[in-house]
Amino acid sequence: MPRERPRRRSDNRPAPAGRRRPSPWPALAAAALACVVYANAVDNPFVYDDRDTVVANPSLADPSNVRFLLVYTPFRPVLNLSYALDRFLWGSKPRGFHLTNIGLHAILVALLYFFLLQVLDDEAGRTGGAEGVERARAAPAAAFAGASIFAVHPLLTESVGYVSGRSEVLCGVWFVGCALLVRAAIVGRAPVKGALAAVCGGLWRSRRKRPRSPSPWC
Repeated sequence: MPRERPRRRSDNRPAPAGRRRPSPWPALAAAALACVVYANAVDNPFVYDDRDTVVANPSLADPSNVRFLLVYTPFRPVLNLSYALDRFLWGSKPRGFHLTNIGLHAILVALLYFFLLQVLDDEAGRTGGAEGVERARAAPAAAFAGASIFAVHPLLTESVGYVSGRSEVLCGVWFVGCALLVRAAIVGRAPVKGALAAVCGGLWRSRRKRPRSPSPWC
């Protein structure tokens, strides 16, 4: 007679990181908080470097001339492309440019929430046992707290409320997005996500070619 295999006893260990699908609501709440805090920046005028990067920038007049957009600011082509898209969508008034800054900041806050959540989940999985279960349960609240503090921190006022400070927000999006994709590529053995992580990492890492600017690509 065939020998029956012994049944495995179930335990209370937390689901391995990457297998549990996180709820998007805390990330959306943190992103909404970022939008509410910086809503008063929408009415800010163009100031300081904005006059050179946006107001007097001749490459923004014709968004279809992509070559001119790229070569006009060779150290920051992606940033200049974002300004051109704003000019095309919103015209020359600063309101639309500020809306884009706030939207990018909200995206960064949401990405940071998922990054913190994955870090905490990984730590809970390594801990194991009852303590690991408790850490896994507390991870969403802790990640939300961290993302919310980042969303409202006054240190980011210039980056979000100042149109020419967009480069720093873009660099944050590239960096955190790269970190998320790297982890997903390692845990899930996904080469496509690994390639995307390399692109995001290259966009952020290339800033060292010009130390005075946050990144040539943002």
